Amino acid sequence: MTNDTMSIHRHHLEKAFKDFCTIIMKKYNLTNNEVIILIYLSENTKNTAKDIVDEFLFSKSHVSLSTDQLTRKGYIKKIPDGKATRLLVTPKGQEVVNELKKQKEQFNNMIFKDFTKEEKETLDKLYHKILNNIKKIENRRE
Repeated sequence: MTNDTMSIHRHHLEKAFKDFCTIIMKKYNLTNNEVIILIYLSENTKNTAKDIVDEFLFSKSHVSLSTDQLTRKGYIKKIPDGKATRLLVTPKGQEVVNELKKQKEQFNNMIFKDFTKEEKETLDKLYHKILNNIKKIENRRE
């Protein structure tokens, strides 16, 4: 598979998931980045803006804008913790997350329908290798 083909596949996957979640996104007035951040915060103990930047390679400004919007909407709260600020999902945000996770599970069941357990594990390992290589490139730039 060429790099161009991989980019096209990634784009189609992201678009399909966004389209799949459109009803919930409209219902709760969420952007795609806000959905990703909200799900991430609900599933991880790493919960600072830097953690989100590192995980998704989003720009700091996009993370800042998204977390400010999520805070204004009451879906997350910011808790100062020394030099860092922790981002925690509120009970109101957890309601949204619960709906999003149901959508995410349905989406994953559909796209991985014909995959064996081993194929899913292999894909996961390969994806993590790609991410590690991207992070190495990013670290060299800093």
